[in-house]
Amino acid sequence: MTSLAVLLIALGVVALALVVALAVEFHASHQLRRRVESNERVNTAAKALIDWLVASEVLDPPDLVTQLSDKEAEELFVLVGIGLQGSELDRLRTLAHTLGITDRWLLNLSSRRWWHRHRALAGLAALAVDDERPIRLLADNHPHVRARALVWVGRLDFPESSLELTVGLLADSHGVVRAAARSVLSQSGPRVAQHIAEILDSGPDRQTLLAALDLAAGIHDVRLEQTVAKWLSSSDIEVRAHATKVAIRSAPTNQAGTYFEDSEPLVRAAALQGAARTRRSELAGLAGRRLEDYDWQVRSAAAAALKQMSHPGTVILRAHSTVCDPSDDG
Repeated sequence: MTSLAVLLIALGVVALALVVALAVEFHASHQLRRRVESNERVNTAAKALIDWLVASEVLDPPDLVTQLSDKEAEELFVLVGIGLQGSELDRLRTLAHTLGITDRWLLNLSSRRWWHRHRALAGLAALAVDDERPIRLLADNHPHVRARALVWVGRLDFPESSLELTVGLLADSHGVVRAAARSVLSQSGPRVAQHIAEILDSGPDRQTLLAALDLAAGIHDVRLEQTVAKWLSSSDIEVRAHATKVAIRSAPTNQAGTYFEDSEPLVRAAALQGAARTRRSELAGLAGRRLEDYDWQVRSAAAAALKQMSHPGTVILRAHSTVCDPSDDG
């Protein structure tokens, strides 16, 4: 092969690469332009849809809404629905059903593609669509779908058949699901107290135990306070600290004092945080002593607890210069 032929081949390869690069850039630019135009249509339709929801005497939905593509319409209803409550949400939900959007979402719950299931759950959650079918996706094989199903559960204020499955996801193998379960359950209150008590009784793995104790600290229920007793003597300091947050809610004053005097700073701080949540003013004197604790985190927790107990004067007089100074650890 002559040098001229080699040169021509090289030039051909370069030209081909240039053509491919230009084609890719053109396609990307075209896709971006289409996305921007789609977003503009959705945003414009959102304003029209909100005006329609407010003007309840207007029966027919805006043309800007009905002229959107299926995908754009779904994006629109999620965008508008997620911030609505009451009669406006009811009206939007009715419109979504009339336009067939709700049926598409319910159908897509069975899609083989996880992102279709995920998107369908986002829509059903935004409009708080009450249906039994999303509950089974709490056991979906994709973690992001399970996490999105938990958002739907919270939006529906915990359908009774979902509670046990939701609590069980505290032990999920994926962190995104465990975090979603903790977030949703933290809003549930006493309704899940029995389920959490059963977890604490069952001797769960450490991760699930800590999550259950953290939830129990935010729920006022005598069953939980009785159940955590066995964890107060745990050799795991973090477990003991979490259990102390729950136990101190109803502990007698002398018992609470022992928590404040615990040998571990993490437990002392947890006891103060638990006392702050309940605002037990009779513990203010004991909490005030911890303003001179050698550990700055305990001093900080003591100051916060006293403020919650309506004793800010003690904090001002005794903790102003030391409470949050991590450099002064004795």
